[in-house]
Amino acid sequence: MLNRYLWAGEHQRLQQSIANLARDGVEISDEVIVIQFISCWLNNQRTQLPELSRLLGHRNSHRARCWQPVVAALATDTSSNEMLSAAAAVLQHYPQSPVLRYIHAMALQSLGDQDAAVLAYRVAIAMSPRWSTPRTALSRLQRDRGDFRLAFCEAVEAVRAAPHTDDALNALILSAAKMHADGEQLQIEVQQAILKTVQQARNQTTNVRSRQICLQRFRHSIMSLMWRID
Repeated sequence: MLNRYLWAGEHQRLQQSIANLARDGVEISDEVIVIQFISCWLNNQRTQLPELSRLLGHRNSHRARCWQPVVAALATDTSSNEMLSAAAAVLQHYPQSPVLRYIHAMALQSLGDQDAAVLAYRVAIAMSPRWSTPRTALSRLQRDRGDFRLAFCEAVEAVRAAPHTDDALNALILSAAKMHADGEQLQIEVQQAILKTVQQARNQTTNVRSRQICLQRFRHSIMSLMWRID
């Protein structure tokens, strides 16, 4: 259940479920601490990371010992080289973890190895197709590389996986706008809706909350249009 919330980006429901476990006197396992840490990290709730890292550091299970280097690195914003080494070490024990594959891809991207990062993101996506975060990250990377069509396709899949996620919707909007600027042919109604959203968002960049409201305002119109894209 907690993993499902994590993949769906439902951070509040995940945190509430963990709070309910604690309230009911259920012992919080090492796996739950790791999931809670990753959820907080993905949602930029950095103030909780040191305490969760400390809790995991006091555990002595195999899972806890394996994850401790990665958790410590994420909690302290360590260098990309150290993050890559930590993730690679844990992957030896948990090669089927999409979260670790995603962290590994991020580290590779930060070090400038874009080709390896693309492959690593694709592995994470294959392991958890309904998790939008690696798709969104891959869309941004493809957009930075100038591959606007690939960026747009990944963003479409990210929004389909998690239509309530602003990061995925924003990736869709920006990649489509790049395609438009680069001369790609989008259906006219998709162009109009997306470009209007981009302009509205751009006008609200000084106010994060207003920008979020702006994106939400056009969510349903864009969602209804994107299904028509070939």
